[in-house]
This record gives sequence, structure tokens and C-alpha cells, in this order.
Amino acid sequence: MKETKIMLLVVTLICSIASCAQTTAFSKQQLARDVDSFTKKIFESIPAIPSLVISIVDENGPFFIKGYGWADKEAGIKADENTLYYIASCTKSFMGLTAALLDHEKKIFLDRSFKKYLTAIHFKNEIGNNVTNRNLLTHTSGLENNPLVFRMAYSGVIEKKEILNLLSDATVAKKQLGVFDYDNLGYNIYGLELQEHLHVKWQDLLQEKIFTPLGMKHTTAYISHAEKNKWKMAAPYDADGVNGLTKIYLTKKDNTMQSAGGLVTSATDLSKWLQAQINFGKINNKQVFPAEVVKAAQTGFATYDKQSYPFTAGGKYGLGWNVSKYQNQNIIYHFGGYPGFKAHTSFMPDKRIGLVILSNEAGVGAAAGDILAAYIYDRVTGVAGAEEQFLKMLPELENRYAKNMESVQKSFAERAKRTSQLTLPLDSYVGKYHNDWFGDISVGIENNALAIGLGNLHAISTPFTQKESIRVELIPGSGKVVFFKPDDLSQVNMLTYDGNEFKRVK
Repeated sequence: MKETKIMLLVVTLICSIASCAQTTAFSKQQLARDVDSFTKKIFESIPAIPSLVISIVDENGPFFIKGYGWADKEAGIKADENTLYYIASCTKSFMGLTAALLDHEKKIFLDRSFKKYLTAIHFKNEIGNNVTNRNLLTHTSGLENNPLVFRMAYSGVIEKKEILNLLSDATVAKKQLGVFDYDNLGYNIYGLELQEHLHVKWQDLLQEKIFTPLGMKHTTAYISHAEKNKWKMAAPYDADGVNGLTKIYLTKKDNTMQSAGGLVTSATDLSKWLQAQINFGKINNKQVFPAEVVKAAQTGFATYDKQSYPFTAGGKYGLGWNVSKYQNQNIIYHFGGYPGFKAHTSFMPDKRIGLVILSNEAGVGAAAGDILAAYIYDRVTGVAGAEEQFLKMLPELENRYAKNMESVQKSFAERAKRTSQLTLPLDSYVGKYHNDWFGDISVGIENNALAIGLGNLHAISTPFTQKESIRVELIPGSGKVVFFKPDDLSQVNMLTYDGNEFKRVK
């Protein structure tokens, strides 16, 4: 919600630049100098952006790669091309290529029912046998299982038996098969197929199939591995905190690194990944992946009309890649977002040039990354006057951010005026509450307020406006209301979080 106004600036920018004639050739050396200069101007305009790392890649590798700002401001760690960032849903393109490789190897077929690879799972609800692995990976399965997706991405309550039971009991065929509807579930299910059918973790398969062959030496699906090796990792931030730039408490752990969004990597390693995509599986004169397999992963399957700024055209979704247009050029891309992170990976196959932009701030930092992407691709495609047009947008970006901060501060001030609507002593609400699908919520007392915990998630509450309610941000930037339900004896035996009932068990 808080990002909407800033994102509108990106829309304005795209529309204003699109009318320019494409007449000017570009020089890589000049582009590198201008991108460096333009990025520095962004940081001068909005110093609240913690960091950006940029790589521009062609068939020979990066010809510009540089980090700006702070990977961890409090620790005094600067960002550079080897800093690890969480790339969220950009993971899907890695999973997509792995699925294409397994299909090529005749181990798990893309166009076969996914249920054939999960024979031990007996689905409680009717799930047709015509939902294929390709449907799962192109967001056209029609399936829904919000508790499973939530656990894997946020709470980390993923004990194997519980997750398989949840897959069996909570999966429903809720939408139309074959119609694009982006989510994480298909990739989560495919990851479970690898575990149950091939008896290998998706994390280890990516290491074997992709990271090692490409020489991606600082990429992993295990946070513990990065920590053990003392790799430099970017910390997540929110530029819209009550006191300005604020470090986000919620960090990724092994139990929330999931097959729909579960990699930390660097611009250096992602440059190798894009180089291989541009060259259809070849890097440094070595054919690492079969060309036809890479082409298959980059081929659009499911039609969509969604908008992912700065790429506002519709297109088709392949195996972890969006296949679309930017201006009049073909573009293949995927983004990733999570509290405190935004990752951009894209390439123009006809121009044989690609782009990595990583940020550890998902609001104005993400918007700045989108503007940079549009700036770079307009320069690559020769949009006349692009430099002047984009420079004019920087004061507006600064102004939009300032207005957004005013709105955020007003919201904080209004919430600070609220008084508690709880009718019982705080001790009355303390305990453990259980939901079969989402797990256990713990309620305690911290700083003279109720504190809520759910797996990896934790938040100290603030008052809400309705009786027997509190407001919490278990997921940073996403406030939810918790309602308690005292009985006639003033015993609190139930609470509701995000519409789901949790019964008191302790």
C-alpha cells in the first residue's frame, strides 16, 4: 500500500519516455559512465535508499558492475558486486530451468500430471489428474493452498509430516485450470515433488544442476551456508519507518528459503546466470546447458496482461520467465520482492544484453531500481533524449517520496493516539492458540503490551479501534488485526488472525 504513490511515478516515467523516437546508438563505455553518474544522482536525491547493486551484461559477461550505498548501514558494511542479496521470486527462473533439465533427462515430465510424482499424497479435495507440472510452473494450475504458502515463505513452520498433511488436506482446485494467476504454490508443490519422488532437496539440486556448473560460487539456498562461510549479506531495510530508514527484524532463515523464493546471491553470480541465458546455455565458450532446454524455459506458455513496472506490456509466462515487450523490443524478465528486498533480472534476447539490479529496500529503493532499468534499456534501444527526460524525473521522485513519508508519519501519529480496546487484564490473553493449518500463535507481554509470535514471526501489538482487538505487523509493512473472543466467564479461549480462528490450547 505504501509503495503505490511511488510506483505511479514509474508509470508516469514510462509513458513520458515512450513517445521519444528511437534514433540514437549507444556506446557501452559511455553507457557505463552515464549509469554510474545517474545512480549517484539518485542517491543524492534520496539518501534514504540503503543500497543498489547494478550489473549490465552482454554475451561476454558484465561490462558494468558496481555497488552503491550500504549493505548494512549500522555495521558500516558497504554494498558491492559480491554482496549477497535475497532475490525472492527470481528463484523461479532457476527452478524453471531445473524443471526443463529434468524433463529433458526424462526424470520428471513437465506435461505429466503432478500427482503421478506424489503418489503417497491422498488429496482430501477433488484435484483433477489433468493438472500438469507445466501448469504448476506457469501459474495455470487453478490450485490454492494459502496456509502452505504462508508457512513456507513467512512462518517457517515446515516440519515434513505437517507440510505433507497440509498439502493433502488444504489444497483446493479453486480457479480455472489453464488461466494465469501468479502465486507461489505451484513452485512449492514442485519442490515437494523433488523431495518425495527423486529424494533430493530442491536446494541441493539447484547447486548440482546450476550453481556449480556456472561457477556461481556465492549463491546458495541455505542461509546457514552463507553464514558459516561468512559471506557478506545485505540486511533488509524499510525507508518508511517512523524514524526514517529502519532495519527490518524479519530476516530469511533456512526454514523460509522455499522453492518459489529461496536464494541469496550476488550481482557477480547473477551476471553469469544472465550470460548463460543470453547465450542459450553457453558461458566462456562452454555449453553448460543444452541450448534447446534453455530455449524451452524461455518460451512463453501462459498468456497474461499483468503489469510489472517498468515492463508494462502483457505477455506470456514460461518456466520462471516473463516473456514480454519493452517499447518495441522483446524482453525476458523476472522480479523478486520481499520485505526489505527487491531483485530485478532481465535481458533483451535480440539485443543480447541483460540487467541485474538488487536493492535492500522494497519501497523507494525498488522504485529507484525500476527507474534505473527503464533508463538503461532506453539508452540501449537508442531512445532520443532519454538522458534529459530521466534527469527531469529525479526531483519528482524525491518529491513523491517526501509526500509518501508525510503520509506515513501521519498514519503513525494517528495510530499512536489510539487507546486499548481490551477489556481484561493483559494476563488474561496470554497463552498458546492453535490452528490446524497455520500452526500455533503465542501471546505474551512485552513493553506493557501484548506480543504475538507465529513461527519466525514476532510483533509487539498496538491498539486497534474495535473492542477486544489489537494491531500487529508480523510481516513488516502489512498490518493485521487480531480479535480475541472472551466467553461469558471472561476466559479468552479463541483469537482470530487474518480471518483464521486459533483455539487456545495452553
